[in-house]
Amino acid sequence: MTMMFEVEDLIYASPATVSRCGMVYLEAIQLGWIPIISSFVISPKFPPILESYRPIFEKHTRYFLDPAITFAKATCTFPMVISWNSTVETFLENMSTFLEPYLEENAKVPKDYEDLLIN
Repeated sequence: MTMMFEVEDLIYASPATVSRCGMVYLEAIQLGWIPIISSFVISPKFPPILESYRPIFEKHTRYFLDPAITFAKATCTFPMVISWNSTVETFLENMSTFLEPYLEENAKVPKDYEDLLIN
């Protein structure tokens, strides 16, 4: 028999309970935002026709988001508490709208982009 429980936190779980039940709790802040990008490029939202561009997309997204988030943390004020993971997810949702034309069946990659590929 397999039983699965999903809880918000493990406040009342002892180490014995965790080890016997195989519970794992990982806060989003511990995970960071880089795995969000990695999972985006393997999701159905990333067009299969751009398969060869996945490493480039992931690398450049990390390259630009890291300083942007660092800058925002250091110099910006926000009217409410924000989650950087949610901010990255929102960015990727917005980016996916630009990738939608490549999800069509007869979509083609412009020739100019072939120079980006790393051989």
